[in-house]
Amino acid sequence: MGSSQTALPGPAGRGRRRGRLRRGARAVRLLPRRITASGRVLPDFVVIGAQKAGTSTLYARVAAHPLVVPALRKEVHYFDFHWDAGTGWYRAHFPTAVHCRRRERRRGARPITGEASPYYLFHPDVPERVRQTIPDVRLIALLRDPVDRAISEYHHAVRLEFEERPIETALDPDHAIEAPARGATEWFDRPDGDARRRSYLARGRYAEQLPRWWRVFPREQLLVLETAELRTEAAMPRVFEFLGLPGGMAAAAVPDRNVHAYPEASESVIERLARYYEPYNAQLWDMLGCQWEWR
Repeated sequence: MGSSQTALPGPAGRGRRRGRLRRGARAVRLLPRRITASGRVLPDFVVIGAQKAGTSTLYARVAAHPLVVPALRKEVHYFDFHWDAGTGWYRAHFPTAVHCRRRERRRGARPITGEASPYYLFHPDVPERVRQTIPDVRLIALLRDPVDRAISEYHHAVRLEFEERPIETALDPDHAIEAPARGATEWFDRPDGDARRRSYLARGRYAEQLPRWWRVFPREQLLVLETAELRTEAAMPRVFEFLGLPGGMAAAAVPDRNVHAYPEASESVIERLARYYEPYNAQLWDMLGCQWEWR
């Protein structure tokens, strides 16, 4: 049976302490921008996930378009970890309205801005929070084969010293970390909690996550892509059209981002994960009306 939280001494604890220090440094950098928050715009688009599915590459390619003004940082995490900070804090991450008007005069069309926080897809309270703040936003969900995604996230956690268990244990459904029966919102809202750092299996159950967004947003407001599509020539024109960006404006070529090499998992781990995700993927195919070539 899965657990909801595990103590993390040693290297894993050090990884969490480093995370807190990084957040402190970002808060200091944000202070001057908060003074001008009332004159800053809210995002036109948000990439909501999934983690380890290619969101860094997708965001970089969107941000390379001449009519896109990037956020202060790719992952703002307002709707999950900073919801109590208020919209002024959120606006501080985006360009000023004056800057956008200047870009419009220079380019001849209105620019857009956005962010990409891949934890949004997984957090159950985020869809309603987004609807309350930016109801007309364009949303993009990038989904990766959940077997590959779980393995990638495991190695990501090991690299950041959040994980010390062997892969056979960490990706075993019997040892999976799941949300508690009570206090789920607090569990999901913790920046250094297991929901964000080590929920390897739960994050790949997309059939549980997408309906939460469709309940509060029209389907046409959420573009669902498969990670392998990013390697095709049709991917970015489709994204630009969805975002209302003119396709005739050349965007700079952007290589893949945030790509790391890691050992291949054993066949037993892969087969066990494939069996685990089979019913969830079947539900997803029914929802999307298509089927991707996953394990």
